[in-house]
Amino acid sequence: MRHTYIPVCSLAQQHTYFQQPATASVRFAPTPDTAEKLRRAGLLLKATELGLLLLRALPVPEPDETPAPARPLPDFLFPLRFAVQPISPYFWNFTALPEQSAPGPPSRIPSIQYFRVEAAPPDGSLTLTVPDARPLPLTTLALSVPAPRADAIAGKVDEAEIRDVVRDKALPASMAQKNALGLNIDLRPWGAGHYQLQRHGQELLECYADDQLHAAQAWAVLEIAQGALAAGPLNIVFAFEGRRTRWRYLVRYRPTTDPAPVIPENASIKVKMAKADKVKAVKDDQAKPAKNDGPPSPVSFAVPKQLPATGPAADLVFESDVALPLAERPVVACTLHYTLHGTPVEVALPAAQGDVLCRPGPDPQQPAFSEIMVLL
Repeated sequence: MRHTYIPVCSLAQQHTYFQQPATASVRFAPTPDTAEKLRRAGLLLKATELGLLLLRALPVPEPDETPAPARPLPDFLFPLRFAVQPISPYFWNFTALPEQSAPGPPSRIPSIQYFRVEAAPPDGSLTLTVPDARPLPLTTLALSVPAPRADAIAGKVDEAEIRDVVRDKALPASMAQKNALGLNIDLRPWGAGHYQLQRHGQELLECYADDQLHAAQAWAVLEIAQGALAAGPLNIVFAFEGRRTRWRYLVRYRPTTDPAPVIPENASIKVKMAKADKVKAVKDDQAKPAKNDGPPSPVSFAVPKQLPATGPAADLVFESDVALPLAERPVVACTLHYTLHGTPVEVALPAAQGDVLCRPGPDPQQPAFSEIMVLL
């Protein structure tokens, strides 16, 4: 009997940072548990240029036969879980992300961006953005809950409740055992997933537990529920946007023949907008979409009120008054105009790159900026 393959689900992506938005910036991979379930269910997972395509085989009826209806996907298959991992080490620089999604020092508890799809839209096409994710601590299946969280339930382990959030079920109390420092929780009999530790309705801990994702330090996980594939093929597109930063030019003048350095006079930066109807310039680094029913916000560069306390010394410093999206093809073109020995000079300046991201101080809540060195 002949078979044909029909799509069940597809994962793709786009990113406004790239000149061609249909460029891969992350890779998708099924978790080991999901890969095994796909094999048991006889489903085929095929890699595409921008993601993955999940297929199932159906028999092709003979001309005189009536096509048999497709069987529903087995219950044991769900939820489908896919790890999402950035390809470039600079993904956290040029992508608009919540600060807690960037990798931290080893001492920090890792976090993961948790995407879950419960149902499919009527047309079967779904776009996911970073705000759709829920950041959760990423733990192993066997974990310890130290004091002070466990203080509230020390001596009262039987009153603590571990809940599987997706299945909306309480786990056996034997999975939490008190020790001298708090609680030992063993979720291995139950498996990976989204969990909460509660007592009398008060949430004490919420996490995503998965040994493989924790070992790989995965950036995100996508869960697809059974209901999302009940009505037909589901097409999911992850839509990423370029990070918006203030551009800071650090200009140094290095003379070639003069015995002493000469600082350029009357220096200023002029800006030419590219694709003005699509520019998203944001005041005060707030990521608000630009309105296309009028001229874009003007971009200007001036000497910042507070010069950088650290970093390379500069003869001239200019900083943009608005946050601009990082992109392979910049939305602005900057030129430096100054006078040297009475002669006007014009120099084209480079644009901000996605591999350089700085902060004015140790506070991670302060807006990021892109530092651009210029040597004249």
